[in-house]
Amino acid sequence: MALSAAEVVKKPSHEGSNLSNLLRRRDEFERRCTDRALAALESSDDGAARTSADPADWSHMPDEELLRFELRRAVEAAVRELPEIYREPVILRDFEGLTTEEASTRLKVKDQTLKSRLHRGRLLLRERLQAFASGLTLHRPTPAYS
Repeated sequence: MALSAAEVVKKPSHEGSNLSNLLRRRDEFERRCTDRALAALESSDDGAARTSADPADWSHMPDEELLRFELRRAVEAAVRELPEIYREPVILRDFEGLTTEEASTRLKVKDQTLKSRLHRGRLLLRERLQAFASGLTLHRPTPAYS
């Protein structure tokens, strides 16, 4: 005759069994976790529902913001330095989000002409922004000493 889990826990003869110990420890753990979460909520300064289990917000790190600012400034400078014939297609397509047809109509050129100028403008930008090609980082790799 097989016993259910509830019967095993209730039977005094099985108090030392692994199952009852496991269930008891699980209940104690859940109670401790709940008590910690409530304590963390009560001690919260701003009243926000933040527990110790919530991950930290790393999206606004000062060094990352600085690097984004530097990249933004470098892109703006590189776009300003482009010859006007290449700058206009880059701005219309990549910054304003116009389609090829819309941009070529606005500039009064053929679609293929716009595509060529856009490609050349992007190549010039890529050359000027080469320092950022490996991504945003404060720590550049140093050459190995031989």
